[in-house]
Amino acid sequence: MISSASGRRAARFLPAGILYLFIFTLSSLERWPVEVGWTPFDKVAHVSIFGLLGALLAFGFGRGEPKSAWKAFLTGVVLAALDEVHQLFVAGRDSSPWDLLADLGGIAAGIGIFRALARFIARGGRERARTTVNPPGKGRSDSGRGSS
Repeated sequence: MISSASGRRAARFLPAGILYLFIFTLSSLERWPVEVGWTPFDKVAHVSIFGLLGALLAFGFGRGEPKSAWKAFLTGVVLAALDEVHQLFVAGRDSSPWDLLADLGGIAAGIGIFRALARFIARGGRERARTTVNPPGKGRSDSGRGSS
């Protein structure tokens, strides 16, 4: 039986899994509904979607610590490479090292943004707790005994 802790941990990867399923589905299309060719839009799309994937992988691995960030990045590298290899077998699609490079840049950016937000939120939480426990001007007097 799966413990509730491991079930919660697995659930943290659900958003990344759903997004990768969406990416895989788009990669399976022989032709996009709108032809974009090689344009800046194409690379922006790669960076954006894989940036979101990177952030969701970082969320799945948790806490935004360096070790977790590396796990998220390496997982993203594997998923991006699988996406490009998959496209080799889809009629009308091709694999590009430039697409892979855009994917990896997006993954790294997404993880970086996630880590920065996690630190900002954690620091903000500590600041709020500190001012609630000991609000400015409401502390003890200089003698340490309070006012008499």
